[in-house]
Amino acid sequence: MKTISVQGGMGNGFAIEMACGNHSVFIDQPRAAFGTDTGPSPLELALGKMGIQRKIALRSQHYLMASSVIQQTDMVMTVPERFARRHNLHHVTLPVGDVPALETHLYWHESTDQDPANRWMREQMIELAQQVIAQEKKADQAATA
Repeated sequence: MKTISVQGGMGNGFAIEMACGNHSVFIDQPRAAFGTDTGPSPLELALGKMGIQRKIALRSQHYLMASSVIQQTDMVMTVPERFARRHNLHHVTLPVGDVPALETHLYWHESTDQDPANRWMREQMIELAQQVIAQEKKADQAATA
């Protein structure tokens, strides 16, 4: 996952140090998305290696809600690149390299393992995920070409 910082009312000038170190507010998704409610997220670890610590003023579970907030404020948020592109948000790529992708798992009770409807649903979800991954790879290749 490439990490993107989406600007709110910060104007044209953007520096990671200003946004992370001196800017007073951020919108960020909760750490629960990374499998833990405590400790630093993968992005915070990457920024920490650069000596940068974010000041988070608001946490939101929904990027869409957060993006409507930043458009009306001078806040900044970090989102996956795909979200920023899909919603035509003004954004810059943070120079932190690739942040580890979130792992996604399917879980079901063993009693539904052979259920045709449940099996069909799992197959649909896997196929959709594979399509999204293929589209992301294609977009990454086009961006680096």
